[in-house]
Amino acid sequence: MSPNLQSPLTARKGYDELGDAKLPRFQKSKLIEPDASHHPEVLKCLLQAGFEYSVARQLTEHELRFWNVQELNQTLGLVDATVDDIRFRRLKSFEVVPSLPSRIGHGRVHFNSSDFVKPRWKQIQESADTLGALCVNKDGDFRIVPPGGYAALSHVWAEGLGSDETNGGLHRSLVVQLFDKLAHTDIEWLWIDSLAIPGTGHQLDHAEAEMKSRLINAMANIYRQAKQVVIVDALALRLWSNDPANLGVVLGFGRWLTRVWTYQEIKLAGDVIVLTREGSVWFTDVFICLKARDGLFTLAQAFLHLQRHGNIPVRVADIVVGCTKREAGDIINNARALFPVIRPEWEHGLSLDDGLRKIYEARRHESVKMVLYHDPPRATYPAWAPAWLNQMRNVDREVGNQRWETRGLVGLWRTYKVHCCSETAEREYELTVQAELYCKSLISAYASAEENKDGISLFKKAVKRGTAYVVTNKFLTSLDQTRIGLLVDKDVRTKK
Repeated sequence: MSPNLQSPLTARKGYDELGDAKLPRFQKSKLIEPDASHHPEVLKCLLQAGFEYSVARQLTEHELRFWNVQELNQTLGLVDATVDDIRFRRLKSFEVVPSLPSRIGHGRVHFNSSDFVKPRWKQIQESADTLGALCVNKDGDFRIVPPGGYAALSHVWAEGLGSDETNGGLHRSLVVQLFDKLAHTDIEWLWIDSLAIPGTGHQLDHAEAEMKSRLINAMANIYRQAKQVVIVDALALRLWSNDPANLGVVLGFGRWLTRVWTYQEIKLAGDVIVLTREGSVWFTDVFICLKARDGLFTLAQAFLHLQRHGNIPVRVADIVVGCTKREAGDIINNARALFPVIRPEWEHGLSLDDGLRKIYEARRHESVKMVLYHDPPRATYPAWAPAWLNQMRNVDREVGNQRWETRGLVGLWRTYKVHCCSETAEREYELTVQAELYCKSLISAYASAEENKDGISLFKKAVKRGTAYVVTNKFLTSLDQTRIGLLVDKDVRTKK
């Protein structure tokens, strides 16, 4: 019978004998809470610089775990930002100013506080109808696909270049500062999403929301056809260096690498530059220089995964690798922000579940390989798939020859009956289960703390009925330390 797959787990092999009817206690797996103490100097350095513990620990355990702490201090010393600027996220790429030095002669250019740049609605409609990039120049003029080409901006809205709550466009001083920063390039026209696409969802009427959906479907063409993509990260803009390796390290701390939207923007891009305090750096040089530096190979690989590889389509597995540390802000963007790279059509009114289902159905064979993962909860449909593809950990893609059929996945699984389960004291809704292995020893399994409480409640009932199982893709042995598996409820309904 096909099991009803419910939730992910991390299973740890134990060596306790069953003995009598009592079941032994099991210690929490070390994989649940990784220990960063193997390189405490790097962790301490990052915390003292003002970075959040979660960010510092992640970098210490992965991208920077082999790097020299003296070199790290040297790189951080090149960033013009205070500890409080970093700790409280005060950094902005650009801020509204009342005046700027004039580039023609002497004096200054003054701006009215109400002087905003915004395209006409008719121009936005034409952009959606033609799937063309609606671009702006330094003077605040707009044109769809300028004859000489254009560059597309990749940035984090919260860092200063996002549309305001009234959807009123961008203040003219922001546009001027951005083009001043690009003066060393030949870029004359920019596609900026906060200008070209109706912005904050809370203020959009029905027509604007419909238009936003159409323009999201045009983003793949817009980024692919751009002569360049310009990355603007507030932390990188404060780096007094154009050394690509230094930039790569600083980008690793910045917010640009934490957003799902910026993932699809870089994956669709051809030529990419990153702005710094001293000018700009080619994105491809970042990978090359990081790879050549001692201790930074892991960070180099992270940047390699972000680069576009010709016309090779982006796979679901690529998204998982590239979005491990990325967040969406608005939960709907966990799906919507990935549509430009997967290429189904986004429609106004789709929910997160609807969007993920479209992605999975567009890539059925690839999606099957996501069944064994840890952290995000399960989707509504298909119930064996992740509810979203970012912030995923420990994906085991060796799932064998699975077929996605109407009732679920059909294939070969190893099953172990669950004897009991209980919630841990450390985390709400985190579940510990104990199941028999070879009638002698036990496995202790930990469900993700992200799992929804309804799913855990249903699994507890299955344990009482005697229909709860641990399911894995391979036999568990005494040599296994950890393994990703599934907690499932066996379907015992009578077939007619």
